Amino acid sequence: MIDVNTAIGHWPFRPLPDSVETLSQQMQLSGIKKALVSNINSIFYKDPMDGNEELFKWLVRPELFLACVINPTFSGWKQDLLTCVHDFRAKAVKLYPGYHHYSVESAATFSLFETCIELEVPVIIVLRLEDERIGHDLAIVHSLPLDQIARTAQAFPHARIVVSGCNGEEVKVLCQQKDCSNLYFEISNVNAPLDPIRELSQHIAPKRLLLGTNYPHQYMLPSIRKLDNSILENTIKQNIACDNAQRLFKI
Repeated sequence: MIDVNTAIGHWPFRPLPDSVETLSQQMQLSGIKKALVSNINSIFYKDPMDGNEELFKWLVRPELFLACVINPTFSGWKQDLLTCVHDFRAKAVKLYPGYHHYSVESAATFSLFETCIELEVPVIIVLRLEDERIGHDLAIVHSLPLDQIARTAQAFPHARIVVSGCNGEEVKVLCQQKDCSNLYFEISNVNAPLDPIRELSQHIAPKRLLLGTNYPHQYMLPSIRKLDNSILENTIKQNIACDNAQRLFKI
């Protein structure tokens, strides 16, 4: 299995596991063989690149792949992106528009998408990191408007865009939009009383779904169990658990 949504680093609002060692232990216990990892510190540092540089030094294990955090409104973001892809071997670019206070439709963000297309690197847009109802009073971050994500996907049909933190209904809304077949979704926030993954696969091609756990903000096992316990065919579950991520991120 490949987890496309994990992170390490310090979360300032409650204690969370924050080390490579703990992440690797949880992966082993959960049966996850590879993971995309970003640095939580990059959300809060003035310069996200400081967090990317930290992460590059931390990720010494071959099963862990760097997802760099870029803020396209911060000076020098393009050189930082090039460094992350060419020198740090980043497999994805992760955007936190809610935390960094910019629109995914801004000129700066559009320039980033153009660069990512040239570099052939996927972009992960974090719709939400945690439930807005449990956020600290000093960091109430609202989820992104779905129409902005849809228009961005339409504007860049050759971009490979993963939306992180969507619930099932939000995935359905985005899938119904015209010319948004370049959107992919990780399943950490997809929940329903009975077989949420099978129910969702009736609205979206399973090749656009990816295993993500949102660790350490959420436990790993719930995302894995809702896939394991689905009555979907094993080949479809294998695609969601591993094969789709291998193709998309080349890991």
